[in-house]
Amino acid sequence: MRHLSWSVLLILVAFSATSCKSSWENMAFAFKPAEKQIQTTLTPHADKYKKGEPVMVSFTVSNFGEKAVRVCRWNSPLEGSYADDFLLIERKKKVAEFKGETKARKQSFFKSFVSLKPGESITQTIDLSEAYDLEKKGTYSISFEGDAYNRLPDSEPIEIKIK
Repeated sequence: MRHLSWSVLLILVAFSATSCKSSWENMAFAFKPAEKQIQTTLTPHADKYKKGEPVMVSFTVSNFGEKAVRVCRWNSPLEGSYADDFLLIERKKKVAEFKGETKARKQSFFKSFVSLKPGESITQTIDLSEAYDLEKKGTYSISFEGDAYNRLPDSEPIEIKIK
């Protein structure tokens, strides 16, 4: 009887391991990035900024594909506020501190989606100095980092200078 209990336990452990793997693969599929037809772009409003002035950047999501897609605004500049840290900003290989407040969202997750038809884009302008420590002079590398919520791809990095 004891031998049988260990055998049953081993079978259950093996089954749950494959079941978890299958569930994880399904979850990974559900949260995979949006189709390759989507591109994110950051565009600085200037190449150089004075220390302490607003650092304005436009964030654009474009659909270059042949079918409409839906993307989530969460964890991206499309929210119009800094509800979370969604940018990688570096100066001399050191990450700039995120000083924004993580905020609760008023809009539900499912209502935060926007549809983009083929060839359509959406743009949001943000002030990086509102949520990131950009007080040191130098060259900053800035890129957007997509995540499982918004399913957006990472952007190519841009550079700005603080004088």
